Amino acid sequence: MFGAVMNTNAELSPRETEVAWYLAWGAAKKQIAFKLRISVNTVKNIAQSVYDKTGVQSVGELSSWWFVVKHGVSLAARPILSVFFLITMISNEAAHFKNTVLISRTELSMRYRRQGKDNALISI
Repeated sequence: MFGAVMNTNAELSPRETEVAWYLAWGAAKKQIAFKLRISVNTVKNIAQSVYDKTGVQSVGELSSWWFVVKHGVSLAARPILSVFFLITMISNEAAHFKNTVLISRTELSMRYRRQGKDNALISI
């Protein structure tokens, strides 16, 4: 499943943990940059550092790493058991994610218009 050996003992900095959390829950790098008030390039650099430390090569692998390490989901568990575990054990975190990271295109467009920037720059 993983291109390299997944490092379940990786120690991430607080900022790396924050970016990894957003990525694991499916946020786009542009959304993360907007939410954390940092540049997209900074998010990319932090994501690469997280990938290097965790031994993963993609957002999908990072998401798997996150749930294995942070929620104890076994990669060997039967898929139906893993799904049941995810639904029951992390619903609060999913609700928190929905309330904190998801920024609608309309909201972004309105913010960019208020700043006088071209709406065509937004492509999420």
